[in-house]
Amino acid sequence: MLFTKMLKLGLVLVFLTGTVAFAQADTGPVEMVFYSDLSLDIPFQDVYIETTDGMVKRPEPSDPLSSLFQPVYSVPFDNPADIFVPPFDAGPYKMGDPLGFTLSDWLAARGTGTYTVSGDRANLAVAFKNLVPKGVYTLWCVETNMTTYNMVDDPCGALNGSENSFAADEKGNASFTLEMDALPPSTPEKIYTVGLAYHSDGHTHGAEPGEFGHNVHVQLVYDFLPPAS
Repeated sequence: MLFTKMLKLGLVLVFLTGTVAFAQADTGPVEMVFYSDLSLDIPFQDVYIETTDGMVKRPEPSDPLSSLFQPVYSVPFDNPADIFVPPFDAGPYKMGDPLGFTLSDWLAARGTGTYTVSGDRANLAVAFKNLVPKGVYTLWCVETNMTTYNMVDDPCGALNGSENSFAADEKGNASFTLEMDALPPSTPEKIYTVGLAYHSDGHTHGAEPGEFGHNVHVQLVYDFLPPAS
């Protein structure tokens, strides 16, 4: 399915940082280090902090340090405008439900893993810490067309979303292993990404991620980028 909300940060990172990592068939494991919004000089996505007028906005790198200790909120479905390419809209938006943690808690999440390809199959083994304790999570495999800026999102593993979900433990730790169809190697025209999404409603939604900023929140991302030319 085509969409323009899921995992836009992967595309932004291509332009801003040029991370050097790419999938390659029948090689040793690709070492994965996931990144979050904190890595990018743009408004953060999918979680929101309160403004002085009782609305909410996307946190921004220019916000005071004290904003890290503010509670974060969801928004009503489809309230925010997409963040895809500049200019970036930070809000304000209508306030949704409190998510039960602070911005600092959200940005503390870390993830590493390996991705190993053999023929047309791949083994994805990832580990995360500082996630939402007992939070429900899913992994998404995303293709970004760099010519049209369209993104195609599929659950990692089975396309019905039956293999891509897991829960963090009471300390926010989680590990997950999946054998899946190998992603095509990234090229300058098409970039492949793995994204970690938190489901604040406690439910997964099968082949669909959910409603961004409302009940699904992308927390960490890893990009497979083509080799530098």
